[in-house]
Amino acid sequence: MLIYFLLIEYLYQAMLIKPGINNYAILKTPWNVNLCIIWSMKGVSECRFLKASLVKKTRLKFIESGFVENGKHARKLLDNALSVQTNDLKFDLAGSVFQKKVWRALLKIPFGETFSYKELSQIISQPKASRAVGQALNKNPVCLLLPCHRIIKSDGQVGGFAGGVLLKKRILLWEKSKKNANNK
Repeated sequence: MLIYFLLIEYLYQAMLIKPGINNYAILKTPWNVNLCIIWSMKGVSECRFLKASLVKKTRLKFIESGFVENGKHARKLLDNALSVQTNDLKFDLAGSVFQKKVWRALLKIPFGETFSYKELSQIISQPKASRAVGQALNKNPVCLLLPCHRIIKSDGQVGGFAGGVLLKKRILLWEKSKKNANNK
């Protein structure tokens, strides 16, 4: 706990997180798509893919709403999510108790691996809730950071994804190749 408070103090001093202010950033991912991340001192609340045509309009909307653009901190969040696991990220998510349980379970899926909807329902001790798990994943407000892209159908098909099936396939292949390269 002391380490956590020291980290928060460091972030305050470095002004990576602005106290009491909502922060946002729009970043390019390794798959050449834009990702919009929103967070505050409470944690990350949203992470969504953003069409290139909406970047300028979205940025203006955030500025008008009093958000502070903070790409340096967001890049650290994204790099962390794309390296190993996101267990050390702090989230501030709105959702039902069941949805939050499903979203937390996503953190148990190792980088570069996939689980089925059924396997995820077993992790949360609700083995007959595969469909409900899928619905909860559909509502994941922080895609990529809570890795719903690592969930596939039992038959090996990719299944749905907020960024589209092709992007999901690209992310999964990228993660597997990065994991294989690290294991050599």
